[in-house]
Amino acid sequence: MMYAITGIGVWDCLGDNLDTNFKKLVDKEYADNYSVHVDGHPKVDPCVHMSIKTTRDAVRQAGWDVSDYTDVPVISSSIFSGGHSWTVTHNQRNLGKRASIKSLLSAGQNFISTAISKEFKFVGTSFNAVSSCTAGLTALEIGCMHIDKGYDRVLINSVDTMSEIWMDGYNEWFFKALGAWSSDGNVKPFDIDRSGIKIGDGSVSMAIEPLEKARSRGAKILAIIEQIESAVDSDHVTQPSKDARGTKVMMDKLYDTDVDYVNAHGTATPIGDLVEYTNMQRYYKEGTPMTSFKGAIGHCMGASGLIELAYTVKVMETNTIPPSPNLDRPLGKHFDFVLDKPIQREINRAQKNGFGFGGRCATVLLRKEKG
Repeated sequence: MMYAITGIGVWDCLGDNLDTNFKKLVDKEYADNYSVHVDGHPKVDPCVHMSIKTTRDAVRQAGWDVSDYTDVPVISSSIFSGGHSWTVTHNQRNLGKRASIKSLLSAGQNFISTAISKEFKFVGTSFNAVSSCTAGLTALEIGCMHIDKGYDRVLINSVDTMSEIWMDGYNEWFFKALGAWSSDGNVKPFDIDRSGIKIGDGSVSMAIEPLEKARSRGAKILAIIEQIESAVDSDHVTQPSKDARGTKVMMDKLYDTDVDYVNAHGTATPIGDLVEYTNMQRYYKEGTPMTSFKGAIGHCMGASGLIELAYTVKVMETNTIPPSPNLDRPLGKHFDFVLDKPIQREINRAQKNGFGFGGRCATVLLRKEKG
């Protein structure tokens, strides 16, 4: 079965509108930092507020009727959603103040999907996927499984807001200890001089439907999901295995990797980018365009894969590949890394790859709807 993406909402450091954000990527109008600051909602964690906003955008674009309670599954995902509430609670306890347990619970990984369901009167399955940096793509895979079970609509969400407010600088300490934190503040995926990541904030929601049902109701189909696969290295807890055994298992499941564009995971870590670049050469013809958006939006952790998939949909829609942010000296010459200026070309098929701690890997093949 194939699946249709009929609605998308995105909110990251570039803004809260997918079209506007994508234009900024094309025009190289990047933000000063990768954080998202949500003002005016002191009782609602940014994860919840952002996810409801992106879901509203996706539902509106898809043209779904949400006027009454409907059997729509909501599959959400994150690594550590609710970072704001956790940090506030941590600080309040240290000051001897009473913490808001309700706010804390509503923002945790277990409750983002239920917050979305409550807001939009969805009474289908409520599930949250936590699978390191492949979480968003894992949520999409689980959502497609629900369509295989007979559902005609599934809402996918992914969110993380860990950039500045998680336990007094824990992010920087953690990734420095792993040798994966950018030493100069620049995120340079696939650059010889790359040194590591910086955390970004973001939320994304997608409306997914069976392809034929979306066609029959006359929905605008933003992209077709041809195939989605995942695997794991079963090796190191943080690093990918050098022989990329999980990647091989995943990629060998695909019936075709003849694509016009690859959106890479590309975190800018010294080991991760090298392993990804070296192993991806096996599957794509020389000169295939491959880029990473993390130089522009940071590493949005569990939300990264699905946010970057949303931008990959825009690449297909506009036949425009934005330039690779901060990439000056590419690791090699097998891929076209789209330096300096955007590329205009027909993009009929594209692939999004994601990797994460534990050796997790996931991939999505997209095809453009014709006509």
